[in-house]
Amino acid sequence: MKKLVLLSVSVLCIGLLAANGQSYGVKGGLNFAGIRVDEGSDPDGKVGVHFGGFLSNEIRNNWSIQGELLFSFQGWEDQNVTYLNIPILAKYNVDSKLSFHAGPQLGILLGGDNDANDFLTTADATLAFGGEYYFQGNVYGGARYNLGLSNINDVDGNEVDIFNRVFQIYIGYRVR
Repeated sequence: MKKLVLLSVSVLCIGLLAANGQSYGVKGGLNFAGIRVDEGSDPDGKVGVHFGGFLSNEIRNNWSIQGELLFSFQGWEDQNVTYLNIPILAKYNVDSKLSFHAGPQLGILLGGDNDANDFLTTADATLAFGGEYYFQGNVYGGARYNLGLSNINDVDGNEVDIFNRVFQIYIGYRVR
């Protein structure tokens, strides 16, 4: 798993740094996190934070590719979970102020309460989609929904499927 993560990050960095039209920056905001359980009722969600940085490369005609590294504090009810999330997003710039994005995200479980590594999978695959608006200069705000695609339940003999769900609101600053 560590080799897969290292390979993914390396490919992302090389690809983003090799192209023209680069921009980079920082971002952070709130998570409204929870899980969907296939059997039974879903537990209450929880509010957390996320923060990190991004690299973006313009491809052509209002399209760009953006990679991010985000620390994300998620979970549900009495369970705190921390992920390193690595989204790779296709971004369409409607104009100079408004853009929409979507793409896959790999989440790597860093830890959590109650020995989370013992009952949750190490990796989480999600589909991320949302939009951003530039207010003034290089300051922007956005919203994103991360829809869990992979079952994060790692308990042997437990057939219940569990999927992450996270709604994020954030602000950011584009350096260039």
